Amino acid sequence: MNENLTALLPEIALLGTAAIGLLTGSWLPRHRQWLIAVLACAACVTGLAATCRRTRERAGPRTDERAGFPMR
Repeated sequence: MNENLTALLPEIALLGTAAIGLLTGSWLPRHRQWLIAVLACAACVTGLAATCRRTRERAGPRTDERAGFPMR
């Protein structure tokens, strides 16, 4: 398997957090349910950051088309 498994990181983060949130939220009292919302937000941010990083890596270096050299 020579695939880059970091491409699955957003899905893994959301799936793992959904399972943990469901199981943990089942036993938490209502006044502590906000912890699960924080956990879900953290998973969404992690997935978004991993997606952005993966997209940036696949795009390659940016160049100025007129000059032909990498931009800073």
